[in-house]
Amino acid sequence: MNEHGLEITKTVGVNGTVLGVATLSDLEIILKIILLTATIIWTGIKILDALEKDITGEETTEKENKSAKIHRPEDGEKERTELRKKRNGSGKEAGKPGSEGSV
Repeated sequence: MNEHGLEITKTVGVNGTVLGVATLSDLEIILKIILLTATIIWTGIKILDALEKDITGEETTEKENKSAKIHRPEDGEKERTELRKKRNGSGKEAGKPGSEGSV
């Protein structure tokens, strides 16, 4: 009877292992599908938000700019203008009518 119990234990162990691996494989596929679906929905929402902002002309808030670290060209232009003013030593930009050094 001892050999018979050992044989049953081996069979149950092998069958349990195969069932566990097959179940985890199925679970992995389900999780992949859920993750892919969530990613597609998230991407769609971001695209719609971008299109809505583009259509309405709505700008992002300063908080969104800082958190997303968005660089807007006009910010750089302001900085360059301030640097030009400091270099020229005057409050006027070089090369513009009415400023020092313009012809």
